[in-house]
Amino acid sequence: MNHHLCLAPLVLSVLAVTAAAQENRGDLTIAVSRDPIRLTSGSLGMCRAGAVQVTLLSTVAPLDGLTSVCTSPWSRRLLYGGQDGQLAPVRGFCDVYELTADTGVLRSQRTLTTAAIDEGFLVALCVVGNYVYVMGQQHIRRVPLAGGAAELVYSYGAGESAFGMTTDGRWLYAALGARAIYRLPTFGAPSPTLFTNMPGALFEITMALALGANDQLLVLTTEAFTSARLHELDRSTGALLRSLTLPLVSGRSLAVDPASGDIFIGGGTAAGLGQVLVVHNWSVLTPTLPAVASPPALALRRSWPLQRRGAACAAGNGVEPRIRGVGVPSSGNAGYAVGVDTRANAGAVLASGIATVNPVPFDLGPRGAPGCFIGLGAVTGTSFRTTDAQGSAAVPIPTPTASSLLGVIAEFQWLVLDPTANALGAATSQVGAAVVD
Repeated sequence: MNHHLCLAPLVLSVLAVTAAAQENRGDLTIAVSRDPIRLTSGSLGMCRAGAVQVTLLSTVAPLDGLTSVCTSPWSRRLLYGGQDGQLAPVRGFCDVYELTADTGVLRSQRTLTTAAIDEGFLVALCVVGNYVYVMGQQHIRRVPLAGGAAELVYSYGAGESAFGMTTDGRWLYAALGARAIYRLPTFGAPSPTLFTNMPGALFEITMALALGANDQLLVLTTEAFTSARLHELDRSTGALLRSLTLPLVSGRSLAVDPASGDIFIGGGTAAGLGQVLVVHNWSVLTPTLPAVASPPALALRRSWPLQRRGAACAAGNGVEPRIRGVGVPSSGNAGYAVGVDTRANAGAVLASGIATVNPVPFDLGPRGAPGCFIGLGAVTGTSFRTTDAQGSAAVPIPTPTASSLLGVIAEFQWLVLDPTANALGAATSQVGAAVVD
């Protein structure tokens, strides 16, 4: 087996996309929806990394009426926006937009939905694979990134409503009650299971969900529009790990910087304005952004160490192998690596593969590993490691300095050798995708 992998040989075999124009990492997108009752205007803006001012991208319809925004895991130039149906040409019907922006300029926009969807407004968006998942007032749907009709994923049951949504690539975490958070698989039958009931005050409700840089679940809540709190939950058990009271009267949105771990929070102030806070090491920093007309929706555009999708299956210790990126797969980064956290002193194989559209996972169940899948479209290389006493291992994936690599997507998956896991003696991680920028 190979002992060293490099992205350069994968150039001809992985999916390449148009190279993105280079820009500062960590650009924060800020969407303020127009409020005809309060007579406030709406806008879509960007605060570039290290800057304190907001650069306006658009102040005209429909981009002055976005209630949710998210970024693309495949390009820092791409954004997705969900419309406030109360401001749409046909009241209550919403569209989803794909926006291209770089260097503080909106380059293009297109409507992804071929027909507007009757949802009132869109609470949250997140991208999984080749779809953008949409949480509306009545349903969760998904829209192909190439554009098309919105596909139904889940219709809310009695007493359920929309309070926020995020994903870890395997699950959709959906707040379907004031403090009730459910998980829905991103593959197979989309049947929700209760993940946790958040503790809280009588009138405390969930406003937004996000995945933290440490892979724990972040929950933003508001209590009777007098205070807002940030909570961190264990993503495996749903247990509350810690909470932080914020200097806001309401919470609205969350965005996370995966490199620094900084958490950006959009909310409302006592003066009735919108404000963006930054939480660093679980402490609120002095706000560096000016107030906006109303609590904004947020999305952070930057390179991620790794994007995960699909299912993992547990090793003999009952814990699923966790694939992770070490550093950022930027052009010229010789220190980038793909790691795994699993049981100690175990053999582990990292497979690299071709990024394909809608790959069909290879089911290892008939071979003695139920619930385990090989999710790569094709395997182009492997590397063997033995995990250390903490159960960790990593394979260097140096990225050469080459313009031809920009936008290249390589995929990886770990297979852990463990005779106690199942009859096959193996457990698999999720698939991780690295995008060179």
